[in-house]
Amino acid sequence: MRVLLTNLPPLLRDILAEALAAEPDIALVGQDADVIVMQGSRDEAEEILHASGSARVVAVDSRGTRAIVLGDSESIALNDVSPSTIIMEIRGTA
Repeated sequence: MRVLLTNLPPLLRDILAEALAAEPDIALVGQDADVIVMQGSRDEAEEILHASGSARVVAVDSRGTRAIVLGDSESIALNDVSPSTIIMEIRGTA
C-alpha cells in the first residue's frame, strides 16, 4: 500500500513516517498514493479526495486531536489520533 504524508506539522510527520516505516506492507511515496494523510479541515480533505481520483484521505485537524477519514462514500470521524489508529485506518480504507 502506498501512503503520502502531506501538509503535516514536522513532529507529526516524523512520528507517522517512523511508525509507517516499521510496517512491511506500507510504503511512503511522493505521488500516486492509495492513501493521503494530511493536516486540514473536512473541506480541504474533500478537495484532495476529488483531485486525487482514487486515493483515500485521512485529514488530521490543526490541533492533532481529531481526524476524519474520507473514501468513496464513507466518512469516519476519529477522536483518538495516534500512530496506531492512523495505521489501522490506512489499512481499513485502502
